[in-house]
Amino acid sequence: MTSVAIAVPKVPHLRRNYIAFVLDGGLFAGGMAFIAADTVLPAAMHELGASNQVIAFAPVLGMVGFLWPQLLVAHRIEGMRNLRGAVLLGGFAQRLPYLAAGLILLWAGTSHPQAATAALLLAPFLSGTCGGLMLGAYMRLNRRMIPAERRSSNFAMRALITTPMGLVAAWTIHHVLAAHPGVVGYALLHLIAFVVLMLSLWAMSWLREPPVEQAETATVPRTMRENLASLPSILRQDAGFRAYLWLKLLLAPVGVVMPFLALWAIERTGSGVALLGTLVGAQTAGTIAGNLAAAWLGDRRGPAVPLALGAASIALVMLAVPFTSGVAGFVVLFALLAFGTATNQVSFHALSMAIAPPARLPTYVSLSALLSLPATLAAAWLGGLLRDLQVPLAMAAVVVALPVGAAVVLGLRAARYTR
Repeated sequence: MTSVAIAVPKVPHLRRNYIAFVLDGGLFAGGMAFIAADTVLPAAMHELGASNQVIAFAPVLGMVGFLWPQLLVAHRIEGMRNLRGAVLLGGFAQRLPYLAAGLILLWAGTSHPQAATAALLLAPFLSGTCGGLMLGAYMRLNRRMIPAERRSSNFAMRALITTPMGLVAAWTIHHVLAAHPGVVGYALLHLIAFVVLMLSLWAMSWLREPPVEQAETATVPRTMRENLASLPSILRQDAGFRAYLWLKLLLAPVGVVMPFLALWAIERTGSGVALLGTLVGAQTAGTIAGNLAAAWLGDRRGPAVPLALGAASIALVMLAVPFTSGVAGFVVLFALLAFGTATNQVSFHALSMAIAPPARLPTYVSLSALLSLPATLAAAWLGGLLRDLQVPLAMAAVVVALPVGAAVVLGLRAARYTR
């Protein structure tokens, strides 16, 4: 029997671009940890005297800004041939609002608290909007530069950089606010974040754009109206995209349980808030393991397999919640939950590129984000409602395990739709 060598096409500048994407994504997420939307930003707004209603919007402003413009520009991005310059320009604009917010806090935080509050509100929204405008171009650029058998590890390596940077950010936040309590401390954190974000942009500038692929030159809608009119046909005709969307919807109910699981652990163990540090350590270990698993499995078996593994891990956690009462049990639960969450995050990024046609990637990404957003928001609202109604978290967790378990099966089936 004779063996036949299969030629693997060489991707130009693969090593350089791989490293650039890893550093850019890792440094960007690490920089955002210094002004975390769910902790630092609400505290800063409270310091400025913002109302509870205003503070409630703090964690979602960046996401809203990120989502709303994507479908409006997807048709233009799909028609672009050279992407690197646009991505760098959009990335620079995406980072500027945090510099502005830091300077406004520093100069006017005490004398004009309302202006400072407005700056804090606008910074994540404007930054998210600039990022949303260029997301499709960034994804196309990544798909063009990183081959399918390296995408999972590329996304996972970014997350691995973010984890130690989060620990550095936590140490920095503690010491900056201890030395400069109040508005000045939050201003310094915004300026530190801007410096780290600019380092990520510098890493992005290393990218070397290869020639346009033939698949990217396919006919695409040339106007926004044409592109919006094409959306129903995508949902009707593309079974792979429907499977991808169902996966996101089936995993969304986890948001009912996750915000309150730490409180449940404290109540069940009677350990007090000191338990949070232990649980964060367990999450860190689980996140690292999840990223490594997604990198190894995703590069070898495709992104659908680690996604199914992540969903199975989360389903096991949901089923175990009613039977867990000791500290050791919750440590295992939080590590396993972080493992599944990290694995899913990496795999969803890679799977979106594997399912979408190269020429329509921006439209596919923006459409999936738009359609899954209501489910994400509804899960958060329902979780708060059940908490107010004093429904036991254990009961909610068992119910949530059902759709998450279905995602395991669908995740394995989704492999057939990858390109």
